[in-house]
Amino acid sequence: MYTFKRKRRTGPGSIMFIVLFLLAGIALAYLWFTNQGIFWDYLPMVSVVIAVLSLAFAIFNFVRRNAVGFLFMLFFAVFVAGIILSGLFGPFALNLRAQNYVEDQLYGQAIDEYLIIVENYPDSRYYENAIKNLPFAYYHNNDCAQALHYLNQAENMGLISPTLEVKEIYAECHFWLAEQYMAESNYRQAANHYMDTLTLYRTIQQEFPGSDQAFLAEHKIPELTFLAASAYRRIPDWEQAIQLFNEILERYPATEYAQKSSELLFVGHINKAIALKNDAEYGQAIQAFLQVIDIFSEPQDIYRVTHYQNIILSDIPQYHLNNAAYDFFREGDYQKAAYLYQAILDYYPQANDDCLSYLCQAKVNYIRTINYRNLVTEGDPVRIYMPEASVLDIINESIYFATLYLTGPQEQMVSLAPDSRERIELPAGNYQAALEYEGEGSTPFFGTLNLEENLRYTITIE
Repeated sequence: MYTFKRKRRTGPGSIMFIVLFLLAGIALAYLWFTNQGIFWDYLPMVSVVIAVLSLAFAIFNFVRRNAVGFLFMLFFAVFVAGIILSGLFGPFALNLRAQNYVEDQLYGQAIDEYLIIVENYPDSRYYENAIKNLPFAYYHNNDCAQALHYLNQAENMGLISPTLEVKEIYAECHFWLAEQYMAESNYRQAANHYMDTLTLYRTIQQEFPGSDQAFLAEHKIPELTFLAASAYRRIPDWEQAIQLFNEILERYPATEYAQKSSELLFVGHINKAIALKNDAEYGQAIQAFLQVIDIFSEPQDIYRVTHYQNIILSDIPQYHLNNAAYDFFREGDYQKAAYLYQAILDYYPQANDDCLSYLCQAKVNYIRTINYRNLVTEGDPVRIYMPEASVLDIINESIYFATLYLTGPQEQMVSLAPDSRERIELPAGNYQAALEYEGEGSTPFFGTLNLEENLRYTITIE
């Protein structure tokens, strides 16, 4: 019995494990001071292993009546405390509490816990989980700016994939931010977020056809296009606004936004032209205004187009109007050339000698390319005595003002009031003639006239 009661020496195995446990404690202490994220990750694993081994060696040494068993009990107590601490503090505990808050829909508290992990423990294995869950917590907490920030970060880190749900959250967040910026009159940011929302809904349409979200996107896209255009108009960014209003008219003419877009498109072109004119960008201002004529050419548009023509073109220097008109004439765009030459004559009557010939040529060349009625003289010409010349009588029996344009041996423009008559003397020769009058929906006239000397010809307009 004596042999079992005597104290035994501490074996080499116990000494080795004591050294290992001390080294493990030193390593954990080093991590505590250098990287607490990794410290808290390793603490529970190391503590469990050492606590189990410490308990085993404590029992073994107590049986052997070796005092070193108390040292192993100390190790056991310390590392059991480490297990408890890792469950109460550090990223593991923070992550667990955050998950519980999410389940209870307490998203604000969940965000607070995740942010502590992100800010204090960036090297912890729970860091990526916090980044992955933060955008959804912010989204449900109605903080769209932070939701977008962490969505982008999580996607860049490969933590989430661009699923339909993720794209829908992106779209909703961008839309909410756009509405917020619009309310704050921050139109540039609003326009950017509307455009991001628009891009996302188009992506949903393409990548997830047949889904409920794709059906919703089909109805949201016209509205978003209009909202983005309206935001650009308020910046003002006329180029973007005009482009989007045009898109609505071309792609969604049957929607409620088409009529609104038509009106705002007119305003956009006009304001763009005025802004360019005020900046002395006269050539671009003329181009911008002529786009209005291309789009708004219906009879009901004549009054307002004429009104803004006077505002925009009347004080542009003649030199710039001449250059623009001649460029159109040279390029074969005779409609715009004629429009500008007429404006030059209206605002600068002294330019008649320089512009009348181009105006007549442009009008004749334009009218001959569109739908027209034949312009011919009536009856046999009347012989007169006028060597090398002839006479042309034009009778306007309509209720509209009319204008006759002649090109040939002599360019001539003749204006006729309703129910009136004009007689002009012309050098004999071959002429091309075009006539237009201001009747609503009227079709112009075009014809070739061979005027011989000593003869008088008559043209009657009814």
